[in-house]
Amino acid sequence: MSMLFPLEARGAFGFVAERVGMSFVMANEREVRHEREGVFLIVKFDGRRSYELNVEIGKGLSNKPVCSCSLAEVLSIKGAKDGGAIDGIMASEATRLRGVLQRLAALTLQYASAFLMGGDSSLCEQVAEMRRRDIDAYALDGALRTARALSQAAWQVRNYRDVVMLLEPLEQLLTPAERTRLDYARRHIAL
Repeated sequence: MSMLFPLEARGAFGFVAERVGMSFVMANEREVRHEREGVFLIVKFDGRRSYELNVEIGKGLSNKPVCSCSLAEVLSIKGAKDGGAIDGIMASEATRLRGVLQRLAALTLQYASAFLMGGDSSLCEQVAEMRRRDIDAYALDGALRTARALSQAAWQVRNYRDVVMLLEPLEQLLTPAERTRLDYARRHIAL
């Protein structure tokens, strides 16, 4: 199926490239590239292990990108409902490959064509901001999980000072039961 990929990808994305003024650059069993004046479009396929397909777009040259993002990130920024459904999409059978590539090409044309034609200059900044928000949310979630686990251990040995120290900085994110526990701990260290 790896040898089928470049043919099917060129067929599905050739129309997209033509519509946005891109030229074909190269194809092999793992990727197909199109470029134009500092903008690139790469369709990737892992035909050896996961059978995942991915579309990457960006500014700069494909081998030296200034910024790049996946089609799934573009769909997320644009508020498209298909964003999560295409992240890590797989085609492990040759009969499914063409349909998946056509779907990805249609979504690329619908949601990324303005960027690929050079008209959506804010996309890179939007992707960077979305990634920062995701990183912050992940870090906050980790801090909350850690504080909950440590405060539970402190609660069990009635170490109310540690309960307050751990939960107070995250008070607005606590559940009602955790806030009640925090208030209880505050009252007991005030005694």
